[in-house]
Amino acid sequence: MRKASTILLIVSFIFITSGICLDEKNSDYPDDRPKKWLSNWGKWGPDDEIGALNYITPEVILEAARLIKKGKVISLAMNVAPHVSPVWPGRHGLIRSMKTSGKDFLGKRPYGNMAWTESFICIEDHGSTHIDPLCHLWWGDFIYNGYSAVENIDFVKGAIKCSSNAYIPKSFTRGVLIDVARYLNVDYVEDINGSKVLEPELIDKIAESQNVKITPGTALIIRIGWLKRWTGTPKPWTLADGHVGLSCGSEKWIQEKQIALIGCDNAGIEATPPTNECLNYYKVVSSPMHVGILSMLGVPLLELMDLEELAEDCAEDGVYEFAISFSPFKYVNATGGLVSPTAIK
Repeated sequence: MRKASTILLIVSFIFITSGICLDEKNSDYPDDRPKKWLSNWGKWGPDDEIGALNYITPEVILEAARLIKKGKVISLAMNVAPHVSPVWPGRHGLIRSMKTSGKDFLGKRPYGNMAWTESFICIEDHGSTHIDPLCHLWWGDFIYNGYSAVENIDFVKGAIKCSSNAYIPKSFTRGVLIDVARYLNVDYVEDINGSKVLEPELIDKIAESQNVKITPGTALIIRIGWLKRWTGTPKPWTLADGHVGLSCGSEKWIQEKQIALIGCDNAGIEATPPTNECLNYYKVVSSPMHVGILSMLGVPLLELMDLEELAEDCAEDGVYEFAISFSPFKYVNATGGLVSPTAIK
């Protein structure tokens, strides 16, 4: 009887634990994500921290350098001034405090005719033109490539893995401007056929009209005219205002094109507000494509770009490809990459 009871106990234990394993395998636990959703986790090995920037090979960098024909440098960064940045709600832009001014030296001249000035600035690392590192947003317990969020996102140390510092060796490549606003003959793309979703098919159509190809390692830069509309306006931008951007269904296209980086002149790259279908697919309450593109595919997102001068130049010479440099501000374990990207033609 005791032997039978022992066997029954063992069998029950095996059945129960097998059931647990089966439940975990078919559940929404983070370990399951690369099986359920399109993913680049593990594609470049277990220690990878830069994701799709791996497409920027030495050959791609050299090819990008060959695109420089005119020796013209165009800034793609927004002007940063106090209280005028149309940043994501809840963030603030630049706060500046002058240490000295010209008036400080009107009366006393402690150094003779020599004077000086400096200022103290405070800004969030997502408070201006910036690049989202792969640690920026995650779902569940793990950031990109399966790194533990608990172990690698630290209140004191910052982002130990997948910070924007990791991008620096791959911060030069070929850029392609997709000028959606000019193609649709508007200053600002309010919507596309009543939708906030920019479909890959339209991007391909615009690229063809501009006689440019999206090749592996390309930085895809999208202009909808958003920043020009909002910069300097007294009314702050809110989520209710929304903007056109990418949505679910673009992931496969992005992966097949082997796009290294996506930039835009809006605040979040993706369609805002997101579609309910996309929210339900990624099981989140907001920013589903930050899960799909940033966290799962490992494609960095370059937000709040100023693309007006570049758009004018591309329209003038008909050349929509260029070298692009986007090296982030190098502070240790950065959770966001403040950057002043430049196009070089």
